[in-house]
Amino acid sequence: MPRRKLEPEVHDYDVQPGDIVLMCSDGLTEMVSHLEIGGLITGCGYDVVESARPLDRPGQRGGRP
Repeated sequence: MPRRKLEPEVHDYDVQPGDIVLMCSDGLTEMVSHLEIGGLITGCGYDVVESARPLDRPGQRGGRP
């Protein structure tokens, strides 16, 4: 099987104390808007474990499980 060359998507951000950084590798931001992700995080009292649970089901949004 031939190897595919992957090109990472790289961004620079100014991070401030108290900021939350979400890193994902499954194209999540193509299926869920930044506004919705922010709402999940703030809606769970900034509990990153709880706010990530609904995002851990890519098959529900047409992604690959």
